[in-house]
Amino acid sequence: PGFEPAGEAAARPSRFARDTDAASPEARTAMLAPVLERVRAAGLVAAGMLESARGAVAVATTEGCARSHDDTVASFRVWALETPGAGGAAGYGGAMHQSLAALPLERETERAVRMCALGKDPIELEAGRYDVVMEPAALAELVEWLSAITFGAPEVEQGGSPFSGREGATKLGERVTGERVTLREDATLSDPALGFGVPFDREGTARRSITLVDRGVARSILYDRTYAARAHTAATGSSQLGETGGAGAIGASSLHMDGGDAASVDELVGGIERGLYVCRLHYVNGFLETPRAVMTGLTRDGCFLVEHGKIARAVGNMRFTDSFLEGLARCDGMTRERTAIPTWWSAGGSIVVPAVRMRAFAFNGRSQRAVA
Repeated sequence: PGFEPAGEAAARPSRFARDTDAASPEARTAMLAPVLERVRAAGLVAAGMLESARGAVAVATTEGCARSHDDTVASFRVWALETPGAGGAAGYGGAMHQSLAALPLERETERAVRMCALGKDPIELEAGRYDVVMEPAALAELVEWLSAITFGAPEVEQGGSPFSGREGATKLGERVTGERVTLREDATLSDPALGFGVPFDREGTARRSITLVDRGVARSILYDRTYAARAHTAATGSSQLGETGGAGAIGASSLHMDGGDAASVDELVGGIERGLYVCRLHYVNGFLETPRAVMTGLTRDGCFLVEHGKIARAVGNMRFTDSFLEGLARCDGMTRERTAIPTWWSAGGSIVVPAVRMRAFAFNGRSQRAVA
C-alpha cells in the first residue's frame, strides 16, 4: 500500500531542549568531574557514559505526505565498581531526560556508590521461588522482550505471540496477565522526563496512544500499512526502520506501563518476609516459549536478600527462568513513580515502567560467591 497518503499533520509533541542541543564535549566533561571524584573518594572505580543527542526525522513523498520531528535526548549511566575487572561488587545509576541539565547526576552517582558498598561479600543462595522486587531498570528489560515477541502483527499472525489464538485467531479480549497490568504504546507525550520517540513511523503514519494490555486483558495489535491492509484494519504507526541497515520491523517505540499505589520501592520491600531485591538484569532470552512469554536471564549490578521487610545482605548473581506474564499475574504492588529507560532497538525510544513486586518468581540457578 505504500506510504501514508496526504492528510492531517501528525501530532508534534515538544521534545526539544536547547541546553542539550548546545552541549559541548567540554561542558559534559565539566559535569562529569564531580561524578568521578565522588566514586574515587569512595575507593571505587567509575565507568559509564554521558550522552547528549539531537535527532531530526522527516518523511516526504510525491503524494503529499509530509512529516518532520526534531528532538533532544540526554542520558547518563554510571557504574561504581569494587574492582576494575569482573568479580567484584557493582552499583548502577542511570537516567534519561530531554534536557541535559535536568539529569540527576549526583543522585544517581550516590545510588551507584551505595549499591556497590551493599553488594560486597555476597552470600550463596539456593535456587527456588522467591518473592521479588524489581527496580524499573530490571523490569524494563523484560518488558522490552515482551514487546518483541507479543505486540507486532507478524508475531501474532505466525502463532508465536502470547496474543496468538488457535487456528489463526487472536486472544484480543482475553485475559493474558494480572489485572494490575496496563501497557500502552504512546509516542505523543510532551513530558520531558517520560516522553520520547518519533510521533510517526517510517511510512509516515502518525503514532497515537494505543492500549495494548488493559488491566490484564489483551486489547490491541501493532500494524504497519502492509499488515493492516491484510487484516482490513488501520495502521498504528508501528513500522520501524532497521537500526543496523537491515529490514525494518513492526513494534512499539514508546511503551508505558501504568504505575500502582506504592509510595516508594521501600514500601514494596516492606511487604516481603523473605525474598530478593533485583536492581538490573542482563543476558535475557525471551525466545524459550514465546506463547507463555517464558524468559531466562541473570541478575546484575545488585541482587540482595530481603528478610522481614528489609534488605539483609548481598546475594551472588542468580539465574531466573519463568513466564513473565504469569509473574505479572502474581504482582501485588507497583510504585506510583515511573522511570524512563532507553531502548536499544528503537533510536530515541524508551520504556516507562514502575518498580514492581511479584510473588514466587522462579530462580533456577543457584548463586555463587564472586571470585576475585
